[in-house]
Amino acid sequence: MKTILILLSTIISLHGYAITTAKMPDYPDTWRLIKKEKDTTLDTGTVKVKFIIKQLFGKQPIKNTAVTFNSNYLMGTTNKQGLLTIIVKPSRYKMCADTPQGNGITKYFNLENQTSYIFEINMRLKKEKIYVYGPNEIRPEKPVIYLYPKHKQKVNVQVFPKGEFSFTYPQYPENRGWNVVAKPNGKIEYKDRTYNYLFWEGMESPLYNFTTNAGFEVDSDTIVQFLENVLSTVGLSTEEQTDFITYWAPKLEENQLNFIHFLFNEDYDKYISTNKITPNPNAVIRVFMTYHYIEELEYIQQQKIPSYKRKGFTFVEWGGSYF
Repeated sequence: MKTILILLSTIISLHGYAITTAKMPDYPDTWRLIKKEKDTTLDTGTVKVKFIIKQLFGKQPIKNTAVTFNSNYLMGTTNKQGLLTIIVKPSRYKMCADTPQGNGITKYFNLENQTSYIFEINMRLKKEKIYVYGPNEIRPEKPVIYLYPKHKQKVNVQVFPKGEFSFTYPQYPENRGWNVVAKPNGKIEYKDRTYNYLFWEGMESPLYNFTTNAGFEVDSDTIVQFLENVLSTVGLSTEEQTDFITYWAPKLEENQLNFIHFLFNEDYDKYISTNKITPNPNAVIRVFMTYHYIEELEYIQQQKIPSYKRKGFTFVEWGGSYF
């Protein structure tokens, strides 16, 4: 299994919220033996192998997929129906299937004399790998801040990113932060204008480095469902989820498969930014998503997702980054 490098302590305080596991979309088996039977019509010393190769999600056949044995011997390519049938000698083989897009999958199998096999292989059509930032650095994108006081009141919001701001809206006053008037419906008044949230982005910096090997592997076909499940578990409102998903889902769907890890309250403080809110909120919900392109399912340890309660004056912040 690959190790995804981002520098993170996975110790999470259990005070004030529950830990749960987000519901993940089911993945089909990528390589499955669907039939094996003795076949006396075959000559002694021969084996018949049929491959059925389809897309992992959608199940459309994949044509022109090359099948090789023991890395060096091209046995043939699939037809328009994604089918290929070959005759080989009985032995233990390293069987590889490679799509025209360059995505490959491998299986070791003992093929027995005078036996017919049918394998179903579910593969993804790999999209272009996209490198956005350095190998171990991230750039905080669109952290946004929502304020929900119990009544209309003045609030001072100060943000201290680990790196430097690249952009803020409205413009962030240095040294003193935003002095706003917040309303229970989430509307924020600042200098004769009304905002739905306060916005900031950070410059790429090595200060954001962290490491983890826990998270989620999510296919682009299921990314919206996955985000809805996670964000609902965390405690984001429907409006906040909509803001998050409409910004991040199109970026995630550029990759066929993503490794995703989330930072929550304490880890958000430790690795992304800290805040000073006056008066102090009664509830804080902060979620920062990091993601990275991966080529194939690795079945890593799933991350536990906390569930926060909204009570009294509630402060919400979300952001994210490709790493």
